[in-house]
Amino acid sequence: MSVTRPEDPTLSARIPFIPPPHAPVRRVVLRRPRPDDLVEVCRWDADPDLVEAFGAPPSHLARGDMRHLQAIEVGGRFVGLVGLSGVSRAARSAELRVVIGRPGDRGHGLGREAVRAYLERVRALFDLDLVYVKVLLSNRRAIRCFRSCGFRPAGILRVRHDRRYADPPLPDDVLLMAFTLHQVCEDPSARCGRRRSLRAHHGRGCRPAAG
Repeated sequence: MSVTRPEDPTLSARIPFIPPPHAPVRRVVLRRPRPDDLVEVCRWDADPDLVEAFGAPPSHLARGDMRHLQAIEVGGRFVGLVGLSGVSRAARSAELRVVIGRPGDRGHGLGREAVRAYLERVRALFDLDLVYVKVLLSNRRAIRCFRSCGFRPAGILRVRHDRRYADPPLPDDVLLMAFTLHQVCEDPSARCGRRRSLRAHHGRGCRPAAG
C-alpha cells in the first residue's frame, strides 16, 4: 500500500532556479577586408591610446601580408582586423595580431570573440603548431583577453624605449604569449593525427586550404 505525502508548498521556493544551458550567440563575423575598411583603419592611426596599446599605428597591420587578414564585422558594421603575420614554415608558427578600432567598440568582448573564431579557422586550415602574440605588459585588457582564449605567458621581451625595436620606441616591455594548436606527443618521433592529416593534404608547407 503506497502512501502519498502532502506536497510541501515551500519546497519550490527553497530550490534555486537553474536556467538551462544555452549555446552562446556569436556576434562577430569574419570576412575578407574591403577597400573602404582600409580607409577606416587609416583613421584609427589618429587615436594615440590605440596606437600605444597596439604598439604601432593600426594601418601597419593592413599594409602587411593581406592573405591571412580578416575583417571583424558586428551587425554589418566593420569594427576591426585580425590576422597572422610572420608565418614560418620551418617553425610552423605565426604571430596573431588583432585590433578593435573605435573606443566605443572596445571592452565588450568583441576582440575575444574574433580571436576565438580566427583560431578555429587557423586550426582547420593551417598546418601550424604554435600561434603567439606580443602584448605590452601595461595592456592588461589585452592580456586578459588572450588568456581567456587559451594563450599562456611564454616570456618577456625587454624592449622598453629601445629604438632598435620600434619607432617610436615602445613605452613598456612586451609579454610573449603562446597558443598551442595541436596536442603535444609524448614521443618526439611520433606524429599527431591532426598534424599528419594536414601534411598529407597540404604537403610540407603551411598554406591554407583552398576555399
